Amino acid sequence: MEKEGFKRCLALEASAGSGKTFALVVRYISLLYMGANPNKILAITFTNKAANEMSQRVYETLKNLSSKEAELEAISKATTLDKHEILKRSKEILSLFVKSDIKISTIDSFISSILKKFSLHLGLMPTFETYETNLNHEKIELFLQTLKNEGIYKEVVEYVSKNNISLQQFLSLIERFYEIEFALPKSFTQSSCNDSEILYIFTKIKSEFESQKASNRAIKALSKSSVEEIANASFLSKESFGEHSWFKKYTTDKAEELYLQLKEKLAIYYKQKEYKTISLLLKITKLYSKANLQAAQKSGKLSFLNLSNFVYQLLDNEIDKEFLYFRLDARIEHLLIDEFQDTSLVQYKILEPIISELSSGIGTQEFKSIFYVGDIKQSIYRFRGGESRLFNHLVKKYSIKKDKLSYNYRSLGNIVNFINDTFETVFEGYEKQIPTKESIGYINVAEVEKESILEEIYNQVKNLLENKIDESDIAIITNTNEESLMVKEFLNSKIKNLK
Repeated sequence: MEKEGFKRCLALEASAGSGKTFALVVRYISLLYMGANPNKILAITFTNKAANEMSQRVYETLKNLSSKEAELEAISKATTLDKHEILKRSKEILSLFVKSDIKISTIDSFISSILKKFSLHLGLMPTFETYETNLNHEKIELFLQTLKNEGIYKEVVEYVSKNNISLQQFLSLIERFYEIEFALPKSFTQSSCNDSEILYIFTKIKSEFESQKASNRAIKALSKSSVEEIANASFLSKESFGEHSWFKKYTTDKAEELYLQLKEKLAIYYKQKEYKTISLLLKITKLYSKANLQAAQKSGKLSFLNLSNFVYQLLDNEIDKEFLYFRLDARIEHLLIDEFQDTSLVQYKILEPIISELSSGIGTQEFKSIFYVGDIKQSIYRFRGGESRLFNHLVKKYSIKKDKLSYNYRSLGNIVNFINDTFETVFEGYEKQIPTKESIGYINVAEVEKESILEEIYNQVKNLLENKIDESDIAIITNTNEESLMVKEFLNSKIKNLK
């Protein structure tokens, strides 16, 4: 039975500075006090720094619990245990934590641990190394050679040329397809339509208006010799010929019927062309996936993206899901996830069976739980497929209770209010954070033309320095390193001895 202060399945919306690390630590320690085996608690973060910080915070909190009034109060509320009893058992719980095989790690490390267990199924050695980027010279060469071997290299060149994109842009597109390969359709079924069918209908339309002795302007508008010319005709924006000033005087029921047929055929024709392009990209993605695996087998090096995709391939093709998750579930009874908004779709698909298994235990005698925190405003891993919408998707699918940390303990009042004003118009149903600190300093948002941006940055910095703001308290953030260097050079030319 669920204890009064403990929700077994809980999603916590927590913005920066609202105490989410505090909440994670309290949750973890509460599980220990409620009898959970540390070996069966999996806590997932997105950076090694966050994982190390969480481990350290759990240790320090247990070690100094008598002086941690806020944590003690929160643990007591969650476990319904008396504070005196919690303090009495703190050394015992700390010893249990220190001696256990603690599973507080990044999601990449967790997925890597799965792959290492079953890597031989993919022809990979379990001693593989991981790195950040997925594209490298050797892999690109192997991929291009694979395209040539499969006889579609020419089609790829035509696609790149026709769409006026660079090789790098093309590779980035295929990389994006590869990220979501698991969700892509295997094939398409669609109606077909060729050029002659459309030209035949259009000829009949022209003949119908000629028989009605339409104006020269109307007949000229119907003088098209290709599907592209027909598709670009301005009158096609109208619902019928009767709505167009050039044709309404001469249109007939037959002309209107042919007009609808023409629009239907054009829709099929261009959808068919679209499917053909997508089918080509799907085929290329499949070959890219093949080249990825071959490169990894050869070099023993995998990107973080490879980790997730290879594990999903294992689950989808090579090994029985129940077998893998039986092994994992034997050791995972409680799942805690930090920064859930940065979970990618493929990472979610890997975690979902565990989540499903844990949530199905609710209402039984087994003690299992799920807890994840996140803030969709902070989704920073889009470049790695981070999908913030998963936060609420999980809430609905598994009937997970949702709560929110409303107070901001980190930022000054004017910062919090500025964030509230900004995001209130961006996110539907946005709930404002409540500042706990007074407003000091100022926020200035300037609308500046691109050509004047360097001058405006200089004016802002000069103003701050004149108001006795220390150089070390001023930060300038740009999108690229190149822009940073540009700003640095400009400021150095304007302000002497600027650090």
